[in-house]
Amino acid sequence: MFTTLIVTGYYLIWRMCRDQSPRFAAWAGITLGLAFLTRTEAALLFLALPVFPLVMMNGDNRRIMARPIFVYTGAFIVLCGMHVILLKLATGSWQLSVKTSAALNDAVGRYLNIEELSFIPGVKQPGYLDIITSYPGFLWTNSWRNLSDTWNTMVPLPLWVLAALGFSANGFGKTTNTRRLYLVTTFSPFAVIILFYYIGPEYTQPYLPVLFLWCAEGARMSERALSQMLAAVRLPLPETVAAYAPFTLIASFIYASVLLVSQIPSNNDHSNYSFQEDGARRDHKRIGLLLKANLPPGKIMTRSGRIAYYAERDWMTIPNTDVDGIFKAAVGGGVRFLVLDGLITLARPELASLMSPLITHQYPERFFYVSDPKKVDAGLFMLIYRDPSSVGVIVHEIERR
Repeated sequence: MFTTLIVTGYYLIWRMCRDQSPRFAAWAGITLGLAFLTRTEAALLFLALPVFPLVMMNGDNRRIMARPIFVYTGAFIVLCGMHVILLKLATGSWQLSVKTSAALNDAVGRYLNIEELSFIPGVKQPGYLDIITSYPGFLWTNSWRNLSDTWNTMVPLPLWVLAALGFSANGFGKTTNTRRLYLVTTFSPFAVIILFYYIGPEYTQPYLPVLFLWCAEGARMSERALSQMLAAVRLPLPETVAAYAPFTLIASFIYASVLLVSQIPSNNDHSNYSFQEDGARRDHKRIGLLLKANLPPGKIMTRSGRIAYYAERDWMTIPNTDVDGIFKAAVGGGVRFLVLDGLITLARPELASLMSPLITHQYPERFFYVSDPKKVDAGLFMLIYRDPSSVGVIVHEIERR
């Protein structure tokens, strides 16, 4: 959804600036406003995208753009403002996103080699300036690590080469530079991610469409160069064949087929799913729905807001403290169930005693157990779910003392 909205916004903003059109301005503001409701980095795109087209205009055209820019800004602010007001009512403070500080803390924790930094009681939620002043080496270290991860995981090496060729294509005239800089501006939120956050497929995917545009242009240049080489050795392609860029089509078809075939599941279950693909998002949805169907009423304590969302439960996060501290916080917060998914064992080895059904061979690799809530004398409620495709989950009922 976010990718579709921002790519649509790229086109609409370009048309707004090219045609000095209030109509395109309104649609551009609405589209980026909707993208902002999906992911807040769209606010940076809203600010950055019109800059280079406006700078490259002459004075008369820039004055004509006053009305479209006003319409564009107003349309965006209406949608953005409703979101900000909703957050104010929900949290009591003015902010663009409730996730920003926690995500910054995660990045700082990675820099300091402290797992679950955000969940340590009393740890301050940092801002950008706090990070710059408190951790002088953070920007350099984090950027280098993220750039390395981007190079290794965003696209394969041949596509980087094609993108570099496409980026440098068509000379460096004013019109070409305006288009080139405009497309570079679409990566402005990604630059912030590189500096302050961390790289994962969920963060790189929205920026692939523009990269693929450069790849396509690079492929076109390579095709033309190859055709010229064949003509030079008296093996020219017929014009009717060359017009369809056969080498690019064949290479693209083979590459796309390999990608597609590798991702086709052998059946309709989760056997080919791995939580590393999406940071366990799909798996947390599955676990949340499982809890919704099987858990008696009561507030839960979990590390994942997604699990709580799909379980449709009031919840609080698991503090980064010892087991006694967790249970004290749970009782004090009115929690009935402690929900531990398998990911937490990677960051919180001190919770192994509570996680043993998941991390030992005590149960089969495919196992599901849930207490019968009708049997009140059977002891505290417990739920255990194990599956090779899942991080798994164990639920403990908090004993009231």
